Amino acid sequence: MTSHWKAVCGVILVFILGCISGWIGASVVHYRQTTLFLQGGPEAVAKLLESRMTRNLNLDDNQKQQVHQYFLQNLEQRKEVQAGIQPQLQMLNRETFQQINAVLRPEQRTLFRQNIALFRQRTGKNPLNTNPALDSMSSPAPKADGVGTNSGNPPAGQ
Repeated sequence: MTSHWKAVCGVILVFILGCISGWIGASVVHYRQTTLFLQGGPEAVAKLLESRMTRNLNLDDNQKQQVHQYFLQNLEQRKEVQAGIQPQLQMLNRETFQQINAVLRPEQRTLFRQNIALFRQRTGKNPLNTNPALDSMSSPAPKADGVGTNSGNPPAGQ
């Protein structure tokens, strides 16, 4: 191989390695930022909205303080509303998990529980904002005719 082709191959190799390392680096940074954002809760959402909605307005210090105060007030009002409807949301989400659990095969149920545990571990929160104390994750008992199971057999009478 001539030195010309060695140089070309070297440049191509460096380019490919640069692309791969850039992709990996961006993925790590994005994952970390997303995780931190999810762990930040409503305050992080309010801060993000505030910065994105006001970044090009050239607000003076007084305006920034007032806008920030309005976002904080909005956050407190949202918390109050959320607290009022939280029990209903938790029940709805628990029912959704039970419905999902009812159509899964036993090995899928195990994986589903593991996915939920992994989500809780990574984010510090429960999927769909369920209450872990109330979230039994146990599916209703399968009926004798196969309804509520994913056995592949149609229910009796069909």
